[in-house]
Amino acid sequence: MPPQGSLRVGLDHGHGFIHALALRSGDGALFSALAPIGPGDPARASALAIQRLLEQAGARPGDISTLIHSASAAADAFAEKEQLPLGLIVTAGFPLLPAWDGREPREEGGLPFLLAPPGRAAEVAGRMDAAGKEAAPLDEEAVRAAAGQFREGGVEAAAVCLLHSPANPAHERRVREIFREIHPACRLVLSCETPGRGHEQARARAALLDAACGLLIRRALGEAAVRAAESPRPDTAILILRSDGSAVPARKGLGQPLSAALSGPAGGLFAAASLARAARIRRAVALDVGNASAKISLIEDGVLPLA
Repeated sequence: MPPQGSLRVGLDHGHGFIHALALRSGDGALFSALAPIGPGDPARASALAIQRLLEQAGARPGDISTLIHSASAAADAFAEKEQLPLGLIVTAGFPLLPAWDGREPREEGGLPFLLAPPGRAAEVAGRMDAAGKEAAPLDEEAVRAAAGQFREGGVEAAAVCLLHSPANPAHERRVREIFREIHPACRLVLSCETPGRGHEQARARAALLDAACGLLIRRALGEAAVRAAESPRPDTAILILRSDGSAVPARKGLGQPLSAALSGPAGGLFAAASLARAARIRRAVALDVGNASAKISLIEDGVLPLA
């Protein structure tokens, strides 16, 4: 039996399956397993995949030193143009996003799924001016009505984009406070907190993308990041892979879901680059054919200049 802490485990949450791989640090042995994702919490499939790895390695849950999650299912959902239970809250009189029936990707922005379907976009009165001064108070009753509407409509995540919120985020933050009272299960993304703040339409898109990615990542992982094995070591490092190939603590990764949207495909491409370096192959092409899309990358001298 290997010593404690000798296994590094990677889990990719794919479309219908958990793909698991373990590396034993003592001798470099590799173990792999596959577990179907049934209805309910994906963490059950994660636990099953880990159990199969441990049986192969003759190890215990306490022998896992690192657990890294990636989410190919998020990229698959984007590729399949899945309609997500998202909502949008904007300033009354400024709908921001043009009407769209969801049948084809938008030309502007290139978003391949219906971000905020009719009935899931709510307008609330109240306004900040460009200098950040309150020109009209926030209509809190309208916000409460929107929260109730989203709750009854099954909206699981929503973006809030109010006029001039970067200059004064008080109204957007108040919207979040009200939602926590009425619809706490709904994850809100405030446009004032998204990177690359620009005009309202750009901020709305960025916030909606963040909300969509957060929903997809959390849906794929379930509670796997907190109870992936029956009795893991308290000091087991639980990480989430990001689209740039880096890994961060699970709490940080879940708080920045947009950075992990392509974590599954990225993991495969970076692994291919590592293999090319080990085999001293200067130029190579990596191809990852998934459930709904194919990812391709050029590898030159062990790095990924283009993917």
